[in-house]
Amino acid sequence: GVHGVGGAIGTMLVGVFADGKECMDKDTAPDYCIFPGSVAASIEQFGLQTKAVLICILYSVVVTFVLIRVMMRFMKVKPDEATFEFLDEELHGEVAYTGPTQPDAYKGLFV
Repeated sequence: GVHGVGGAIGTMLVGVFADGKECMDKDTAPDYCIFPGSVAASIEQFGLQTKAVLICILYSVVVTFVLIRVMMRFMKVKPDEATFEFLDEELHGEVAYTGPTQPDAYKGLFV
């Protein structure tokens, strides 16, 4: 969701917005350097950050798939089709969204 996309973009942009190469030496780094001696902005750093993001995405997909498959051996993971329309009430005993249904909410907005 939103946190994964924001985290991925932020991680990749470290390679773009990090300190400049002049900040790589802690002893001679200018005062404006935020993290002297750590990482410098470059296309190589952007590539490393992107590679790390892709590895994390792949890891997350594989682990999620394996966990769901293990769970499916012991329990039902997907609710019955008949309960989808009233799923909140079925699972939690209450209705989560009490506003107008989607078609009613958009009535008259489109010609």
